[in-house]
Amino acid sequence: MSRSSAALAQPQLTDVTLTRDDMGFISKLVYEHAGIVIREHKEAMTRGRLARRVKALGLNSVAEYCAYLKTPQAADEIPELINAVTTNHTSFFRERHHFDHLRKDVLPRLVQERAGRRGRIRIWCSAASSGEEPYSIAAVS
Repeated sequence: MSRSSAALAQPQLTDVTLTRDDMGFISKLVYEHAGIVIREHKEAMTRGRLARRVKALGLNSVAEYCAYLKTPQAADEIPELINAVTTNHTSFFRERHHFDHLRKDVLPRLVQERAGRRGRIRIWCSAASSGEEPYSIAAVS
């Protein structure tokens, strides 16, 4: 079968709905296996990333994917799920709008609040896999 006919034979993703129950299930599964918390406000991002896994497995919906994850056959899929819903890259000024907000809004307010006081403003960067994030923060400070 040619590549194009194989693609045509694959089921099409027809439903990218992520119900509250499915979001809760995915969040719990990721937390249990990786210790990573996925909050409700990440629903749109999670839905988009799950859609890629649904397509890769030839399933039709996120609900089908969640049902599959509940089966013993899905053991090898758990790492794929975790990889799909986590951010696995870092770069200087990744998520540029965060740094713009820090430079334009947060830092001026902190400087104003500390006017007349000695000492440094300390910023903790919890997301620092290889250092680009704290260096980016330092660059805008």
